[in-house]
Amino acid sequence: MPKTRYEPKNAIIYLRVTKTIKDLIVHQAAQEGISPSEWLRKIIVKELRERNAIPTLFKVPEVEERRKEI
Repeated sequence: MPKTRYEPKNAIIYLRVTKTIKDLIVHQAAQEGISPSEWLRKIIVKELRERNAIPTLFKVPEVEERRKEI
């Protein structure tokens, strides 16, 4: 998830899960090469987008693809 200059990530949500769920989260995050926290943020943002509940502030900017012509 790209960091934005608009709102820093400084709010904390605590939650408890079983060891099995934690292990699954850690495994899934590792498969994507990201931290468990980042993986959970992605899931939360995705769900909020699907519910049209996320402010437009959090839209991910499109990145121009630059290709070298050989």
